[in-house]
Amino acid sequence: MFHFNVKIDVIKKKIVPEVTEEWAKETFGFEGLEDMRSKIAESIKTQKGSSMVRRKENECLIALGSRLEGELPEAMLEREETNLLQNFYGQLSSMGLTFDKYLTAMDITADQFKEDNKKQAADVVRQDLALDAWARHFDMKATEEDVHNEFAQADLDDPELIENEWRKEGRLPMIRESIVRANALRDVIAQAKVTEVEETKEAE
Repeated sequence: MFHFNVKIDVIKKKIVPEVTEEWAKETFGFEGLEDMRSKIAESIKTQKGSSMVRRKENECLIALGSRLEGELPEAMLEREETNLLQNFYGQLSSMGLTFDKYLTAMDITADQFKEDNKKQAADVVRQDLALDAWARHFDMKATEEDVHNEFAQADLDDPELIENEWRKEGRLPMIRESIVRANALRDVIAQAKVTEVEETKEAE
């Protein structure tokens, strides 16, 4: 039998605050317990609703993209891969992380990351082309008013100035393309038949 000598330097006790009216007011600024419970419940409900909307959008995009036939244009794939990489490195920089640290944290190799990026780019391109096909089928267009509203609703100091600059630089087709795809996605979702299935715990 083995024996070990163990030295205990400190014993910590977890203190759980008592949930009272004063605690709700002073700690979180609620009017009271009822107000706290009500707002937390509303926040959870809103989060679930947003999550459901995003999930529905993703499922519709996946289903629509799976119906697309033919090869994906190489130029579009390369452009999307570049866009994804730029966004990815921007996020890494904002978090103060290096690429090597990210790979270590995710326990993947650089080659695996590259393949994942290629796959994600292919999915995006496939879904975009499927939305374009849907828009053509239903003759969806982006009007000048749609384009103007897109700039007006953006968080810009001078929307009209930016719109004029984009017009001079010939970049408005990108805005029209984005608007048409967004409208096509809304139409796809509106026509989709969605069945919600409750998650059940698997038997052990």
